[in-house]
Amino acid sequence: MPFSKIVFMWGDPIYIKRDASPGETESKRIELETTLIKLTEEADRIACGK
Repeated sequence: MPFSKIVFMWGDPIYIKRDASPGETESKRIELETTLIKLTEEADRIACGK
């Protein structure tokens, strides 16, 4: 689309062990969710020129 602005964001890799316990898995899920929210907010700020 003409006059469109695209922002591509990425964060550091998030690793989880194959034999992770359910608690470790949940901790990594929360870390992933938090990271995605922060990246989305930053991309929105950049795209909107703020």
